[in-house]
Amino acid sequence: MTDHGGSPLETRFLFQGELASRYDRINRWATLGMDGLWREALVKRADPFLRKNPGPLLDLACGTGEMTRILRDRHRGRTLLGLDLSREMMEQALKKPGPWNLVQGGLPLPFRCGSLTAVFCAFGIRNFADLPGEIHELFRVLRPGGRLYVLEFFRRDSLPVRFLRRVAGTLLFPLLARATGSDPGAYRYLISSMGSFLSLPQVEEVMERGGFRTIGRKSLFFGLLALWEGER
Repeated sequence: MTDHGGSPLETRFLFQGELASRYDRINRWATLGMDGLWREALVKRADPFLRKNPGPLLDLACGTGEMTRILRDRHRGRTLLGLDLSREMMEQALKKPGPWNLVQGGLPLPFRCGSLTAVFCAFGIRNFADLPGEIHELFRVLRPGGRLYVLEFFRRDSLPVRFLRRVAGTLLFPLLARATGSDPGAYRYLISSMGSFLSLPQVEEVMERGGFRTIGRKSLFFGLLALWEGER
């Protein structure tokens, strides 16, 4: 794992310390084990493009390496990089079977202009304090025709989604905090960020202002989260 000396990518919340060591378990419990399936769905969506387009891939906000691992297993032999701001999170990835090629850093992204074929970001963009700045950097490092794949809890105010957020915020996440001995503030942040982040149409607008063309989207789990695919 290497360090990148650029300016840090600010986030509204950062998993650190002991919470980083529990992150994968918390995800499994909070999503009833579906978070892995959602990541698999994102990578499967990219498979046809990746088979036809060689070149390096980036897992942005890679955390404990779950998306990185799926990409590595499905596209062996590709140059695959993981980047995250949290050293503690990436240290959890390094405890899992490798190989790993991880970089700690943020903005500016430590990659040459036009050097990447595709970038993946699972459950990361709602934590970026400067989303337009990040999109500008992603546009810079992707080659023309390169793809950006996003999996995220976009804001949606339908009745089923509001109900699910209420259940998670008042029942599920407090129980998880007590069961894992974790800071309840981490869970309060997670549920509040789901309701306060941009909607998918708003994010698409930011992406398109940054030079990306929306080429695909798919809602998952009653619209609580969605896959988004864009082209540089």
